[in-house]
Amino acid sequence: GYTCSTNSRMSVAPTVTSVTLSNLRRYTEYRITVVARNQVGEGPESTERVLRTSEDLPEAATGFEARAVAGLSGMEVTWIPPVEANGVIERYELSFDSLDPDFPIKRETLQATQNLDQPSITAQVVNLRPSTNY
Repeated sequence: GYTCSTNSRMSVAPTVTSVTLSNLRRYTEYRITVVARNQVGEGPESTERVLRTSEDLPEAATGFEARAVAGLSGMEVTWIPPVEANGVIERYELSFDSLDPDFPIKRETLQATQNLDQPSITAQVVNLRPSTNY
């Protein structure tokens, strides 16, 4: 038979020349080799291939907090990035709307980057309508 190696081993019948590895972590690199085995033992490993599984939806951000910024018609919003990004986070979209029916819904898309010295991300939303709940 043949043995396919990632960080674990899988054996298949000698007539099988293709397998699908499933239940792998998303957006994770794997080293894969194949080795033929007979009654005497294992032959040499194949040339190693390093592949990354596909990106998937990120998990939810946590630690969400918002507070009014004194002296500014705005809010400071802070959150902690998802534990499992499952890929490269391109941006965070921050949505907010006024609870005042006379004030229209507003949607902002923010480009936010993480300060490596802090575990959270902070964005400021400015030019909001004074004395309005959001």
